[in-house]
Amino acid sequence: MIDFTIQPRKYGSIPPNSFYYVRKNNEIYFIDAGNNRYFKDYELIKSHNEKRVLFKKNGKVGFQRPSFNKGEWKLIGDPTSYKYDNIYNYPNANSLFTLIVVNKKKGLMFYDGEIIIPTEYDSISYSKSLDVWDFNAYQLDNNKKIIQTKKYTKSINLPPLPGIINKNKDSNLLERKEMDALYKKSYNLSNYNNVYYYRDYLPAIVKDNNSNKFGIVSTLKPEKIDFLYDDIFTVEYHISGEKEKYKAYAFKKGNIYGLFDKSDNKYIPYPYEYDAIKQKYYTTNDINSSAAAYEMPYLVFSKKNKYGVDNFNLKLFNMIPFDYDDIVDRSMIVKDKMFGVWDDTPLRKIHIPAKYLIKPELIKEIQIADARRAYIYKCLNKENKSVFVYRNGIEFYRKK
Repeated sequence: MIDFTIQPRKYGSIPPNSFYYVRKNNEIYFIDAGNNRYFKDYELIKSHNEKRVLFKKNGKVGFQRPSFNKGEWKLIGDPTSYKYDNIYNYPNANSLFTLIVVNKKKGLMFYDGEIIIPTEYDSISYSKSLDVWDFNAYQLDNNKKIIQTKKYTKSINLPPLPGIINKNKDSNLLERKEMDALYKKSYNLSNYNNVYYYRDYLPAIVKDNNSNKFGIVSTLKPEKIDFLYDDIFTVEYHISGEKEKYKAYAFKKGNIYGLFDKSDNKYIPYPYEYDAIKQKYYTTNDINSSAAAYEMPYLVFSKKNKYGVDNFNLKLFNMIPFDYDDIVDRSMIVKDKMFGVWDDTPLRKIHIPAKYLIKPELIKEIQIADARRAYIYKCLNKENKSVFVYRNGIEFYRKK
């Protein structure tokens, strides 16, 4: 057994669509729960260093994959893509890039199908600065020594999306793309003129042909779509102490903004609603390291002209009460033109009231135990004096 997905029967008229990749006599089969074999005209192989299985035709690998539609297994994707000896995700790139191999030579493809580097090289390395990826492609001799290097650059700085208050023109929101006819058919959405997705094909954002309202679909066979929203879009954020970026789906309904919570493979409106959602970015670094600073996203919400931050889907942005005139740099609170710090993340807990003239500066981060940390800030008080402030708001003074 190489891999499998189990989908039990849920409705009497819809058969189960479980499938299994199994190996028999050194050959990989695609079978269903009834042991019926499909795609016999294709050779199935394991991808390089990955669990996923690729489909091979006439000795070449392509980008098609199986999909269950109207009681049948079919291959969806580009049928003309069988050009490669191997394909696999480029390491540490969050599936943005795919390595493509022809005659032992490597190239690079962007997730939307754009060829960034032709299949002419023996090795490819990269460096990244914000949204710009710089690649070095190497040709090697028989002794594995570099004989030629060529540089390639890919910028994925995407424009901000409609329906969101965004003052940062360089926002890194994920791009909304229109689903092509083949994918719409495989997802049973062919009756709709406009179907969109954000990097992943599911959930799909569907626009009603008549009302022009939007709905969100998280299954391959939607029974009913609730077209309730003026817009559905994505936002991004991160969690205190982490460099990974997370994506969330948001909506606009009249003058109200909100977020979707994913539960049981469905996207349900989160119970809290807001007057606005601001997508913001800030530059940060690890004060205990000499590594370069980096940019990270965060979200700010408003209610009745006051700003705060809510928890969402068990991922703690940072819980900040709706009591402030603004929130900057993710955790800096602003009230009556005075600054403080509020970070309610577990094992972190920083509550410094907004009573200082400038933004507090983190000057010391101390590991305590069990991932807990202590934080000390340098602040400027109303008397224009510098003071050290502990994470709970207590000020330290030099003993006379």
